[in-house]
Amino acid sequence: MYDIKPLEEEWERYNKKKNRPLYIVIAVLLLIIIVGAFLTYSKSSISSFTSNKSLSSSDIKPSDALIDKPITKLEVNEKRKNSVVSSENNNPMDDSDVFIDVDSDVKKHQNITTTKVLSRENVEAPRVKKKINFNMTDENDPRVHQEVAKRFSVSPNVDDSMFLARIYFKNRNYSKAAKWALETNKLDDTIEESWLIFAKSKSKIGQKNEAIRVLTEYVKKTNSPAAYKLLEQLKI
Repeated sequence: MYDIKPLEEEWERYNKKKNRPLYIVIAVLLLIIIVGAFLTYSKSSISSFTSNKSLSSSDIKPSDALIDKPITKLEVNEKRKNSVVSSENNNPMDDSDVFIDVDSDVKKHQNITTTKVLSRENVEAPRVKKKINFNMTDENDPRVHQEVAKRFSVSPNVDDSMFLARIYFKNRNYSKAAKWALETNKLDDTIEESWLIFAKSKSKIGQKNEAIRVLTEYVKKTNSPAAYKLLEQLKI
């Protein structure tokens, strides 16, 4: 008898080699089907999740705590306003009461707060400039001179200083005349009379060189005929 077993084994090997491409095709098709099904399922899940999220977001309503309620606020402010008015009515004040702003603990709070404080005693009356009335008969009165000088020390002005310079020069008190002419010049150096009285007074008390020096400077600055004439007289 023939030994057919080797033939059968050879046939099986041949058959396997022949059917191998078919097996590969089937495996590839199965893999494609599985991958396609997985991708389809994933896309469907993502779409469903997105739609649910959008729907849930649209259903969210803002909390009542975050919504402004202007009507409620107006009512509260109105009540507060009424309470303030009632408190003011309980503490009436006269029209003559004076309010003074007072600084409170600036260093501690690093800002300035003011408090209205009732005070009458701390209010100072406005200072009224005291006028001295005199006529030609009492202009030589030493008391008048003292009052004018006192007023000048409080509120310097050229009218008072020139008055004293003229009256002292007229009374031959040349030292004081020069002093008050100089005070006038400090306030207003354009008043020519103060320069002339100063130079004449300095010359009278033996300080001619000082008088000439001052007049020379004044003439250079102003070309004043009166000052030039006096300067020429002093140089003689």
